[in-house]
Amino acid sequence: MKAIDMRPGMGFKMDGKMCVVVGTEHRTPGNLRAFVQLTYREILAGKTLDKRMQPSEDIEILDLDRREMEYLYSDSQGATFMDTESYEQYQLGEQLLLQGIDGLGIAPHGIRAHLRPPRACPAAAPGSGTPSTIS
Repeated sequence: MKAIDMRPGMGFKMDGKMCVVVGTEHRTPGNLRAFVQLTYREILAGKTLDKRMQPSEDIEILDLDRREMEYLYSDSQGATFMDTESYEQYQLGEQLLLQGIDGLGIAPHGIRAHLRPPRACPAAAPGSGTPSTIS
């Protein structure tokens, strides 16, 4: 997909890392060439970054499956969340889980996880609209 076609919420791969588009802006400054200012969040690191790209630059798109998840329990390996539609369970690592909860301050239920086989990736509190790092 071309950089000019990117929209907020789309998943893509940048420098070998999974990312989600936060915002895009197409600019044509005066006599200079047009460019796309892409604001994105690295899913696993949780960092928000900006990058200037040519509108015709190709970007590798990732297919993210967004699901509502519910917290079940925690143990020595991390926390277990359940897909509220299929009742499938996903284990999220302790270190990444703590990083995500500290950043969000969410209740221990009702998250939205972006899944990419074979493991759960980012999540967000309901209504926040912005994925964060709870992997």
